[in-house]
Amino acid sequence: MYTYLSELFSSIQGEGPFIGERHFFIRFCGCHRKCVFCDTDVERSKNIMIEKIPGSGVIDYHPNPISSTKILELINIIDKERNCKKISITGGEPLLQEKFLYELLPILRNDNREIYLETSGDLTRQLESIVEWINYASVDIKLSSVTNEKNSFSNHWKFLKILKNNNVDFYTKIIVSNDTDGKELVEAFEGINNVAGRETTIVLQPMTKTNNAKNIPTIINLLKWQEQAQFYLSDVRVIPQSHKMLKAL
Repeated sequence: MYTYLSELFSSIQGEGPFIGERHFFIRFCGCHRKCVFCDTDVERSKNIMIEKIPGSGVIDYHPNPISSTKILELINIIDKERNCKKISITGGEPLLQEKFLYELLPILRNDNREIYLETSGDLTRQLESIVEWINYASVDIKLSSVTNEKNSFSNHWKFLKILKNNNVDFYTKIIVSNDTDGKELVEAFEGINNVAGRETTIVLQPMTKTNNAKNIPTIINLLKWQEQAQFYLSDVRVIPQSHKMLKAL
């Protein structure tokens, strides 16, 4: 089976509680969401960008589409020293390619890699087909006041239940801006608590200047939202995207 990828590279995880860890990233093309703040090109392209020497900025290209066995071959060329224990499956929305993931993920697990899924967290049927191969998941809870799309809370809660019932470690993430609606945010905190439990980690990820955002949240609002979240959840963190900052060094 073949699929379309955007990038293959080894780098530092720049988001969430695993920030600073070395990960290998497989970036899939395609997304069903149209978030106004998205800065990732998810359209299908003729070639996959591959950084064979991590951090060099020197890009090679491999034609799309690509097979699962070729992906593993390229991973083991780029990460020949096996510095990356975790493989970050990202996008776009990788669950749109669940049939390919059903083939790829067992191959990666059999290579003694751990699977870290980065997802918008609303494609429940697709998750069920591959959940047995996932070690960790980053679940992005979308707010309509930030994305300019209708929120998918009911699907988010079903998604979290599937992860929890299958003993997959996960954390939740909410991107916040100065447009964030406080009532909608509290509804999200309450929903996460009800479905996944008070101990669930939540990351409030503020838009920053590195996103070229104009509606950056104030420190006062970030502290207020963190305090509100702590009423429902015990592990509440405010973490901006660090990989954007690294590129600015």
